[in-house]
Amino acid sequence: MTNVQTGFRKGRGTVDHLIRLQDTINKYNLNQGYTVAVFIDFKSAYDMLSHDVLKGKLKKFGLTGEIYQYIDNFLTGRTIQVQVGNKFSKVLDINNGTPQGSVISPLLFLIMINDLPLGTRNTKLTLFAEASCVFKSSRNLDVIV
Repeated sequence: MTNVQTGFRKGRGTVDHLIRLQDTINKYNLNQGYTVAVFIDFKSAYDMLSHDVLKGKLKKFGLTGEIYQYIDNFLTGRTIQVQVGNKFSKVLDINNGTPQGSVISPLLFLIMINDLPLGTRNTKLTLFAEASCVFKSSRNLDVIV
């Protein structure tokens, strides 16, 4: 698991990120520099998780055998149907998302975004569950904006 992720990890939390960001801001402020931060909250994070992409990432991690099969079974074959009054909608297959409240769903989401730091070269990134902060510091504000 990437070190910038502190959500759902024992002994880690949001304070880790606040201290890291505050330390960066202080260092650059003392040297007449700037820090620009973008805070991101992944909307419907669990609902939008692609099963196919997640399974590909699990294989990249080297997960095989029974644990992979357990997760595949957990994700596959789920359906949804809506009832309004005494009327029922058609039964639809669910091809993305993980169940809210499931013990394994947070871990699957963390695996899904674990490679996000690879796309943030020359910037700093924090991850706390489905929230993130990307920030960069420099003496030249125009460059980082």
